[in-house]
Amino acid sequence: MKVKATPLNPHLDNHKLRWRRSESWSEAAKTCFSEGDFDSAVIFYWISLNSLFAVDNAVTSQDPPTSPAKTERDAFLRRLQEFDKQEGGLYHLMWQQYSQTIQPLLNNKFVYGRYWEAIKDGEDDTKWREAMDASKNSAQKALTQQGSLESLLIIIFDRLNVLRNQLVHGSATKNGSRNRSQVHTGAHLLHTLVPEIQRIFKQNSTKDWGEPPYKPQEDQ
Repeated sequence: MKVKATPLNPHLDNHKLRWRRSESWSEAAKTCFSEGDFDSAVIFYWISLNSLFAVDNAVTSQDPPTSPAKTERDAFLRRLQEFDKQEGGLYHLMWQQYSQTIQPLLNNKFVYGRYWEAIKDGEDDTKWREAMDASKNSAQKALTQQGSLESLLIIIFDRLNVLRNQLVHGSATKNGSRNRSQVHTGAHLLHTLVPEIQRIFKQNSTKDWGEPPYKPQEDQ
């Protein structure tokens, strides 16, 4: 009697590639963090996260509200909430980190996109301050409702994305002396969040995380 072969899961190879890429960058980020190089830690942690969800149609885009990159990131954060429902590790981590890193990040105008838009457009402070306050209120409300974790994550990562843009696009001085608190806060938050996000990702290896961009090819 022939033993019937177990069908291979077509998503496993993609998951393994994403995991290998993500872990390589998070290890580099941890080294930078331990050495106090918070600029590099933020960049490398962001790359580590991006390795988990980036897809072909998003890798060359900028990041306005409707860009493919933001769409893919937000979809990834929604999936994290779904997978976190049973254990709640990520949700409880949000509670632990709120006063230490999340609240300071939300209170920092230098990682709030509307602040920079107001400066560019010559607007007064009223509108962006009102919008920023509304965003902070939404984050606080989401924190009290476990089913709203995705809303909190999206708000947080929109802020972190502004920080990422400042560093990656050369709009900040490495180890500079001005407007530095968001770099320190962002690095500490990512240092805590990324391992938990990776844990959730690793536990769901059979799920379809999408086709990774720039898959390895033969050198010739």
